[in-house]
Amino acid sequence: MFKFSLQRVLELRAKREREMAGQLARARTAADEARDRCDAIEAARDAGRERMSSPAPEARSVGEMQHLSFVLEQLDQHVQTADAVARKAEDTAVRVRHDLTAALVERRILDRLRDRLLDEYRSGEVRQDRTTMDDIAASRFVQRTRPTGRKI
Repeated sequence: MFKFSLQRVLELRAKREREMAGQLARARTAADEARDRCDAIEAARDAGRERMSSPAPEARSVGEMQHLSFVLEQLDQHVQTADAVARKAEDTAVRVRHDLTAALVERRILDRLRDRLLDEYRSGEVRQDRTTMDDIAASRFVQRTRPTGRKI
């Protein structure tokens, strides 16, 4: 019976690979959500700038213009913050993807080693079976061709 001596290590590597795949999915989701939040804030800022620059049917007061300007400055700061968060989330996703790739390579190496050792084991089994069958055939041949020593 074939037993791979590094089977436990292979199982641990496969488990790590599954964990890394889950982490990658979560990191990609977080990066996508952060980018969506950043895009929404940018859209709000752009709409505010458009509102401020477009001529209004009624004249805007100075206070309203100052308030709108303040809101736009705040939105600019929020855009910068959201962009930094999105970049950090994307960097995390890239790092996790590299870790997943490394885990995949490590598991594949052990898989190939196990397959090679299994092939060697099977060929040894076949060789042993052939040797046994040859020995049985040779002994039967010798038994048939040997004189029995009886007199007729």
